[in-house]
Amino acid sequence: MAVYDSGPPSVSRCEPHNPRCASLVATSTAIAARRSVKAAAAGVLIALVAASTVACGRSRNDYELNVDLGPAIRSLGSDDLEVSEPAADKIVALGLDTIPVLRTALEREPPAVRLGVVEILERLDDPAARAILVDIARRDKDTEVRGMAIRTLGPGAGAEARAVVEAALSDPEVDIRLAAAGACAALCVSSSALDRLVVLAIEDQPLSNGIAARAALLRILAGGDQARAERVREAIRVRVPTARNGDAPLRAAILASDVGDVSGRAILAGAVRGDGPPMLRLQAIHALGKVGTEAEVPVLAALDGQPAFGPYAYDALRHLADRGVAGAQPALDAWRGPAPPGELPPPGAG
Repeated sequence: MAVYDSGPPSVSRCEPHNPRCASLVATSTAIAARRSVKAAAAGVLIALVAASTVACGRSRNDYELNVDLGPAIRSLGSDDLEVSEPAADKIVALGLDTIPVLRTALEREPPAVRLGVVEILERLDDPAARAILVDIARRDKDTEVRGMAIRTLGPGAGAEARAVVEAALSDPEVDIRLAAAGACAALCVSSSALDRLVVLAIEDQPLSNGIAARAALLRILAGGDQARAERVREAIRVRVPTARNGDAPLRAAILASDVGDVSGRAILAGAVRGDGPPMLRLQAIHALGKVGTEAEVPVLAALDGQPAFGPYAYDALRHLADRGVAGAQPALDAWRGPAPPGELPPPGAG
């Protein structure tokens, strides 16, 4: 049985006037004191409840073993992985009996420890553990703890988890929206949530949030749920024309290319020639491989020899050549810089 802050071993179940029991009490207390000193270093306190009570005939389980997880739980907050990882492994090895103790730790311990508890609950992979994770994802006061709990929520987490993730897409905290965008790929199904994910991909700041939202949308589009994918396509069709400010038009043009919309081709070419954020330039290059024409071939060919962008430009030209776009194959034949051996993944989609 796992216990938390259990205190010293108890022998209170012995009869007070039984000489034999009194002797066992004294003996077991002395043994416990010696063993607890040794066990404390390992974070395990063996409570000799069975040994002290069996002669009195009052033990409920002659083989009961109490394990004090207090030291191990507090070790989860250590910055030293040689301390925190063995502590986590010890708790996980004890299995599902630790779940009530972990719930208590989430109420008592500081954020650094709670982060470790969230990781353990994910590793336990049990409905009771997932229910606690959903609760923490909804209400923990620390943004990092709450964000980590959101990231643990996957397809098996259920409708309640889905509601938490969909609501978190509109959270005022940047890091919570980022976590929700990642979890949305597996959980979000409602039209309103998928529309919100599209808005994040086009408008949310910092840019990393928008990149994460687009990555989630790409996973949905590539998945097997056609109804969900169609809801994403519809949201993109509606939202792309409304992008007006800052980098939103470029992000919208990139997203449009994901569903075969060529309306942002000029914006994409301008971004490739420009000096904007490197990730957006890479995404624009990749997008031109899907929607570019003969007019964009020189734009891509001009990146020959540029280490950061050349491989993606070559990959885009290869896609244009496969589509039979005029000028693409000659540009490939004339390429002087490094060429990727195979198709490159969409930048930022990992």
